[in-house]
Amino acid sequence: MKVSLAVSLAFAALCVLTTSISAQDKTAKTTDPSGTWRWEYELGGATMKDSVSLNLGKDNKLVGQYKGREEKLIEIKDAKIEGDALSFLLLLDFQGTSLKLEFKGRVKGDAIDGNVTVSTGEGSQEYSWAPTRSVQMEDMIGEWQMKIDTGDRTLEPVVTISKDGEKYKAKYVSGQELNVEATDLKVENNQLSFSVSAEVNGTKIKADYKGRPYGDKIQGNIAYVLGDDSGDIEFTGTRKTAEKK
Repeated sequence: MKVSLAVSLAFAALCVLTTSISAQDKTAKTTDPSGTWRWEYELGGATMKDSVSLNLGKDNKLVGQYKGREEKLIEIKDAKIEGDALSFLLLLDFQGTSLKLEFKGRVKGDAIDGNVTVSTGEGSQEYSWAPTRSVQMEDMIGEWQMKIDTGDRTLEPVVTISKDGEKYKAKYVSGQELNVEATDLKVENNQLSFSVSAEVNGTKIKADYKGRPYGDKIQGNIAYVLGDDSGDIEFTGTRKTAEKK
């Protein structure tokens, strides 16, 4: 009995330890799928272009919105990311038919290798699903709270990106000193960039921002000129209010 009890206790302790290590490893390796994922497919002889915008919160709660050919945003349901395994559910009404779409895939960098199961009252069918994560100007609309740690102090300028007709513009506000329109606003190779030029108390300032957005988060680098001083500094940012089309 003593040997059996000792073995049982040792086995129980090993199970607890293994479970703890597994949980820690799972948390440490969780992939952040935040961003806009786009894919194309053929339907009725036409090429459809769909997308889903995902955002992973600090509590690891995943939320998102789907946009299809009708350009209408629909909230996804039961969104989960476990390790690199992504899944979510989408309920649609297509020409009077109720559809349930179950998306599943593995996130590998800016690509997903997965499938979608489409179910109706008459049955279900599975299709391949291989979206890519990309950044377009429409993904950047909103009010962004930037954060720059200079070492001496932390700067928190606000950049508001909006669409005016067919053009995009950005307003840059930093304290009471700066309230200007940013220039050279663009997205290239999934990188957002813009420039800020001003003169404050006789000192000329120029800052060239460039960073990679992931959903409601962004981080990157600023090349700056401040009077006779120049250099590079990192920045981060979060979208305060996400305006969606």
